[in-house]
Amino acid sequence: MTVSTDPSPVLMAFTGMEPKDVGVMLGFSGKRAENRGSFVKLVADRVCALSPSERWEVDDLKPTEVEALDALIAHCPAVMNRIEHYLPKAATLKLLVEERLGGKITSDRLAEANEVWSALVSELVKPRLRRFLSQSLAFDAAGSTAISLEDLIELLVVEGLSLTESLVGLN
Repeated sequence: MTVSTDPSPVLMAFTGMEPKDVGVMLGFSGKRAENRGSFVKLVADRVCALSPSERWEVDDLKPTEVEALDALIAHCPAVMNRIEHYLPKAATLKLLVEERLGGKITSDRLAEANEVWSALVSELVKPRLRRFLSQSLAFDAAGSTAISLEDLIELLVVEGLSLTESLVGLN
């Protein structure tokens, strides 16, 4: 794992490498190394092309792309500073929590780790929730909206189910 607040050096290095070499560096082998490496190079190109204040909105990834992106984040957690709308798998979240804690999760630090984990998931979910609600509800200039109780229930129960499934990676 590479710890840094700026993923650019790692991503720039990946853009100059062959896809298979990138995949191998991230722990893949054979055909998977080339396939996953190609996707990581695409991520690297996209993120490096962004201005420093921009974030890449990650949507509708295939399982192989999720696997590659999680491997990239495990290698370089700072990539999470440049992407939005992505909730990594639990193993990757654990690495991110350990990075924020500055060490491994131990029984002595379990309460602290739980707080960090909760804050991290909230931080990662809020942009997706904000986008879902913005697309689902009409907001005025002040950011307020009027919705009936029945419409809100319908939104949260029916449409919210698909958001929940995407947030936890069920679809």
